[in-house]
Amino acid sequence: MKMNTKSLIIVADIESFIKKNAQERASHHEAFLLGLYDEHDFSIVNLKEEKKDMISIMINFVEKHRDKEKQVYIYFHNLSSFDGLFILKELTQFNYNYQKIIRDGKIYELALKMKDYRILIRDSFLLYPKSLKKAAEDFNDKYFKDDYPLKELHLDYVQKHEKELKAYLKKDLQCLYEFLMHYNNYLLKTFNYSITSNLTLTSLSHKLYLQHYYQGTMPKITKRQDIFLRQSYKGGIVDIYKPQGKNLVHLDVNAMYPFIMKNHSFGDSSLIFLSKLENIAPNLYEFTKSHRSFIRVIVICKELYRPLITIKWHEKNVQPEGCFETVLYSEEIKYCLEHYPEHYTFKFVEAYYYSEVKAIFKDYIDDLYEKRQNYEKGGKNHLAYVIKYMLNSIYGRFAIKNDTKETHIIEKDKLEDFLNNYPAELVLTQNYKEYSQIISTVPEPSRDLFYKIFKPRVDLASAITALARIHMHELMKKVTVYYTDTDSIVIEEKDLHKLEDYIGPKLGQLKIVNHWDEAIFIAPKVYVAFSENNYHFVAKSIKKESLDGKDFFKILKDRLKKDSEQNFQIIIPSQMTKSLRDQRIYQYYDLQKNYYFKYDKRKKVYKDDLWVDTLPLNIYRNYII
Repeated sequence: MKMNTKSLIIVADIESFIKKNAQERASHHEAFLLGLYDEHDFSIVNLKEEKKDMISIMINFVEKHRDKEKQVYIYFHNLSSFDGLFILKELTQFNYNYQKIIRDGKIYELALKMKDYRILIRDSFLLYPKSLKKAAEDFNDKYFKDDYPLKELHLDYVQKHEKELKAYLKKDLQCLYEFLMHYNNYLLKTFNYSITSNLTLTSLSHKLYLQHYYQGTMPKITKRQDIFLRQSYKGGIVDIYKPQGKNLVHLDVNAMYPFIMKNHSFGDSSLIFLSKLENIAPNLYEFTKSHRSFIRVIVICKELYRPLITIKWHEKNVQPEGCFETVLYSEEIKYCLEHYPEHYTFKFVEAYYYSEVKAIFKDYIDDLYEKRQNYEKGGKNHLAYVIKYMLNSIYGRFAIKNDTKETHIIEKDKLEDFLNNYPAELVLTQNYKEYSQIISTVPEPSRDLFYKIFKPRVDLASAITALARIHMHELMKKVTVYYTDTDSIVIEEKDLHKLEDYIGPKLGQLKIVNHWDEAIFIAPKVYVAFSENNYHFVAKSIKKESLDGKDFFKILKDRLKKDSEQNFQIIIPSQMTKSLRDQRIYQYYDLQKNYYFKYDKRKKVYKDDLWVDTLPLNIYRNYII
């Protein structure tokens, strides 16, 4: 069965060994085998024996199999977190002229411009965010991923078992190619897009919406407006209200962001600047009733246990009392003036408002949600997963930033001239060997192209998340809440009947996730709960196999004491970490790691020297009082 695309598709993978070096802070991975496959031919190269670099090997394979294609795509599964570090290192080490797209530490694309075509190295994991093993189980008929065959990863052992490793790599390549073939055909049949048309599943969702659902021309946001609007974009709330409880229920909102997008209207015009409120409305409340807008205000909040208005405080979302300045979506202000007139006061500073609002997402959400439901009814859960991911991630795509970078290696004696004459924003510099420096830039031409292609609308992302915070706040008003994480809440079992009208299988309704006998919440995304002696814990950066749930429960319980040490140590048998700066993947063994789960989003309330409750921070002009 042939890959249905006009471009040349190649799949690739790297197998590594671990090199130990007493002079370095940790062992690190080095590439051992490079495998390439284009359905008809394999190339599996031992990089310790081959004199050419990996990039040259890939180019030679492309030249051998390319016909007249202008674009050649090489897909690694997990390029962002593993294979891409090896490639990035060689691109800079051997002075290739390339472009990269890296956002939040993820490598999205590495692009090489050849004489009459381009090689685009991409990550198939970003198109289907599951492991290759699960992706193959979901889509493949013939090839499936085997367990890794080797027990050790030092060079002598890997070389001794090279034949086994090559056989494993060959099957991995066949497995990846078959998955991409089936997945590509599904995307073409369902959405008329190939895998090559998008870097990520989120970008596919965005493109589908713009090309098939959005009516008219998307309003353009200027750079000045974008800077203003990004101050209002704060995302979801993850917070603790009561740190410990018994007989608790964990509930989750079914597809909260799609629910918000379907049931609300959003700005669908160019933004108009307003410096004087009296030019358009008698007061702020009347303005928020008549104009959807983003408003810079001075906020005064007092005597409210769970405030609604959210600000960024040391890069964290907090909902404080006090007096502070921020940019808000108009619906947030209107809600507070209607529900908390005695607790909130707002002073207008400036605003951008729309002349027109529409229900611009309803048809898109309805169609995709129906598709998801049909897949679930038909037992096609892997396809339901694709639609669910598209529904839940599209809002964030509107807030995309321009992170396209060009990379140059400049000799140090020529560095000053380069910086003086190159018309671009300097993004990153780092030393490379003794005589040169790596310079990453965002070229000015790419900015205009970025806005033309990607059509960022951070105002939509901000409005959606603000409305979602209001929705969650309205639910939390009805019950005693212990913990919340964006679209979920943990409440007392005895309060469950107060939400019975909101529980159900429909879009936006609550579903019960867990019943817990007891739970302890120590920091955002750090908690442990148990039910019938089964322990469940969440702790960012701690793998579950590194820590027993019962032990973790004891650790967190001890940290509820007023003067207890908030840090603790665990031994991690094995941990792999990547460094974009060093362009290396480090491997640690029996690592003694200190964890410190600081909680400072609300004030801790103690009773008999035990943390039992919280109160909102009181922030005055960026200072806690």
